[in-house]
This record gives sequence, C-alpha cells and structure tokens, in this order.
Amino acid sequence: MRTLNQEPALQNHQPPTRTVHSQDEPFLPLSPRLDQLTAGLHALEQWYAADFEKRVADVTEVLRAQITQDLCSRFDSELDFHLIAVREQYEQRLQAYAEQLQSSRKQAANETLLEEVRRIEAALHTCNEELDRLLPDDSVALGKLLQLRTQQLELKAYLRGLRFQVKQAGL
Repeated sequence: MRTLNQEPALQNHQPPTRTVHSQDEPFLPLSPRLDQLTAGLHALEQWYAADFEKRVADVTEVLRAQITQDLCSRFDSELDFHLIAVREQYEQRLQAYAEQLQSSRKQAANETLLEEVRRIEAALHTCNEELDRLLPDDSVALGKLLQLRTQQLELKAYLRGLRFQVKQAGL
C-alpha cells in the first residue's frame, strides 16, 4: 500500500543526468573502423548506382534501336500497303481510260465508216443518174459511157466492202 508521503516523492523524482566521457562510450575505439566501413559502403553504393545508370542507359539504347526498327518496319509495311492500293487505283483508272479511249476511237471509226457509206451511196446515186441521163443520148462518146460504167462498178464494189465492215462492226 501506498502512503501519502510516497506519492510526492515520486512526482519530484527526476532521472539522474549522465555525463558522457570517452571512457563511457563503448564504440568510441571502433569509430575509425566504422567511418571506414561507412565510407566503403558509400563508395560501393555509388559504384552500384553508376553501374545501374550505365545498364539503364544501355538497355534504353537497345530498346530505342528495337523500337526504331519496329517503327521503320511498320512504316515500310504501311507504305507498301498504300503503294499497292495507289498502284491498283492507278491501274484501274488507266484501264478505264484505255477502254474509254478505245471506245471513242471505235465510235469515231464507226462514224467515219458510216459517213463514208453515205458519201459513196451519194456518189453512186449521182453516177447512176448521170448514166441514166447519158445512155439515151447517142451524141455521147462511148469512152465517156464506159468510164461512167467503170466508175459505177467500182463504187458498187467499194460500197459492198463498206457494208461488210459495217455488218462486222455491228452497226
């Protein structure tokens, strides 16, 4: 049990202060050795940090080279893809233009052919009319009649050839 007298003594009690003397410090003789170990640890830590930074730089360079190579190959493949697409579009356009040009030429040739048929038919009609007009006249030279008849036969033969071409062209 406690008494009232004991409580105030505990309250006023303070731990004794201790003065530090070199004899009292147990690690004081080891202090130079601890300083050496600390310095060694610090140097080792710096060496590892430098080595780590060097390795990180090496890995970064390797990754940069791999990423660059990967991006270049992706770019090349995309470029090839787009090049093929553009080439196909160009070939399609060229084919369409060639077909259009061929169609235009064929149409122009057909128009020229039909125009030639009309021109020869008109010339043949004129030749026939002239022969019909000159045959009853006895004053016309026989050479002129033969010349007109030869021209008529040539025009008819040429017209048959033209009509054959028109038939072949499907006009």
